[in-house]
Amino acid sequence: MGRGRTWSLIVAISIIAWPGSGAVRFVEVASEAGIDFVHDSGLEGELWTVEITGAGVGILDYDGDGRMDLWLIQGGPLTGRDTLSLPSDRLYRNAETGDELRFDDVTEAAGVRATGYGMGIATGDIDNDGDTDVFLANFGANQLYLNTGEGRFQDITATAGIAGSDWSIAATFADIDADGLLDLYVANYLVFDIENHEPCRLYSSRRSYCTPSNYPRATDKLYRNLGGGRFEDISRSSGVESGLGAGMGVVAADFNSDARTDFYVANDADENFLWLNRGGGRFEDDAPMAGAAVNGNGVAEASMGIAVADFDGDGDEDLFMTHDVKESNTLFVNDGSGWFEDRSNILGVAVGSMAYTGFGTGWVDVDNDGDLDLFAANGSVQIVESQRNAGVVPPLKQFNQLWLREGERYRL
Repeated sequence: MGRGRTWSLIVAISIIAWPGSGAVRFVEVASEAGIDFVHDSGLEGELWTVEITGAGVGILDYDGDGRMDLWLIQGGPLTGRDTLSLPSDRLYRNAETGDELRFDDVTEAAGVRATGYGMGIATGDIDNDGDTDVFLANFGANQLYLNTGEGRFQDITATAGIAGSDWSIAATFADIDADGLLDLYVANYLVFDIENHEPCRLYSSRRSYCTPSNYPRATDKLYRNLGGGRFEDISRSSGVESGLGAGMGVVAADFNSDARTDFYVANDADENFLWLNRGGGRFEDDAPMAGAAVNGNGVAEASMGIAVADFDGDGDEDLFMTHDVKESNTLFVNDGSGWFEDRSNILGVAVGSMAYTGFGTGWVDVDNDGDLDLFAANGSVQIVESQRNAGVVPPLKQFNQLWLREGERYRL
């Protein structure tokens, strides 16, 4: 969701089960828990496309105390970045004591000075020292922070070989060659910069944000971990560079049960990718053959959020995607061999989704019944005229959604 520099507050929530009702309610506790982060999308009135993609959040135990901490991604101004004092990502340490949920801002103490225009985050132990390291996907050069232990990070971007210069939105760590080292897949979006921005008018005579169709696609990147905090770009030799799509999300799993790690990429308004690991550092896009490139109607959707899990407990990994307005959520059920079936309508996850644009999503058991429920964080990518006329900044707000799994189906 596009986020303005003065209004968006990251939300912390507590879950409450109301006695006798069987219902789950959420209560916002961000302020009282010490989370005062405000995201800055760099709004200057120019309606740059980058403003509406929002930013991610990383949930990680950075200090090894068994409690999950928060890394919140920051944006900042889009012009004058070489002269302005730029805001940084924020790292909040989970300082929970008993029944009190509390987070302490440890950004400076942890050595975090991440001032890129942030989009996404990936976490993993790249050097096998037992500490969680952090990769930041940015609009512009990416960053890699090595966790040195004792609660501190070191920026090793300059020597790691992963910076790039693309508009990166998502990334994931995975061991693609079974050498015990985590490799890195980076999903890139569009070829866009402030200089090639063009004004667009879509659903009204007034200016609005451009769609992906206005810009060329960027190619994704795959980096092999060489050890010692260094990576090698194998995007071309692996075959990944052959795919052209506006990547907004990526997950890693063994989708065809061959004991190799594969990648699935959610593309915005393009066919999605299913990169099957063929061994020897080679990948092949099997999405069209596997039934996972387009929805059950044969249409490529504006895939944005993506989640992977074995929601039906049959031993293989299934896929869930959120999409643009007028497109329903999609749930691909894996048959175990890497063949997927779109069962969105049958399972109930398409219900109520077409009026919203979904970004972040995840499977989580919110009611502790042993079933995985589905959450979607929504936000418009086109100006909502009623909000603009009412002075809402930015005029892009939408409600989030939660689907509870009840038996074989989901209920909104």
